[in-house]
Amino acid sequence: VRQIGMFANLDLDYLGRYIVSALVRRDGASLFGSANRWQTYGRASVAWRASEESWFNFDQISDLKFRASVGQAGNRPAFDAQYETFSIGSGGVLTPSQLGNRNLAPEVSTETEIGFDMEILSKYGLTVTHSRNIIDDQLLPVPPPAAAGFATQWRNAGQLTNNTFEVSLNLPLVQTRDLSWSARILYDRTRSEITQLDVPEYFVSAAGQQGSGTMFKIVQGGLLGQIYGREFMRSCSMMPSAFQARCGAGREYQVND
Repeated sequence: VRQIGMFANLDLDYLGRYIVSALVRRDGASLFGSANRWQTYGRASVAWRASEESWFNFDQISDLKFRASVGQAGNRPAFDAQYETFSIGSGGVLTPSQLGNRNLAPEVSTETEIGFDMEILSKYGLTVTHSRNIIDDQLLPVPPPAAAGFATQWRNAGQLTNNTFEVSLNLPLVQTRDLSWSARILYDRTRSEITQLDVPEYFVSAAGQQGSGTMFKIVQGGLLGQIYGREFMRSCSMMPSAFQARCGAGREYQVND
């Protein structure tokens, strides 16, 4: 594995109130497909410490900072993702397993975050954050066309959008010269939606779970982790109309028979 990277970074702080940071990074890696060896990332953030302003006269609020940021990160393909692979059967017979992809690129995550940090009475800390994370060119092991003769192929085939809301409250319980004890209450919620899929919908299994080959459906507009399966008949009214008259006490079909 060979990789190379370079970046330029700038951090600015004015009067301890206005904070700006920016970075641009350029990465190259042999794990990317041979036709796609380079990727550029960037990030930027701003923060404003309102409590440092001369007009801020709220004695109960010890510190108040508003912040916003946007940043990118990449996830590299696995070592063998860009290559064709085969399994060797009895007698040395080669069976196609994975179709190669010379155009394979890293998946790129772009996250936008806004929030604020507040300290109340120099004791209690409150943090509120909302973030939206969009993962483009998502790396997925998708079924190629049957004519290819292979079972799977790694492709940049989708987009995943995550929305996260988080609130945390820090409570000092004991604060003495010899003992410091605090507790943190945290709430967060994340929803992950498949907002783009460049291949036909397909099923994936839960890793290591026997019989789960058709448990999770990858489909545009669906939530990541949605479970698909069979629905069991729980009443006579759920049966096809031709069978409803033959269902009930003393008939051919009965609940829990």
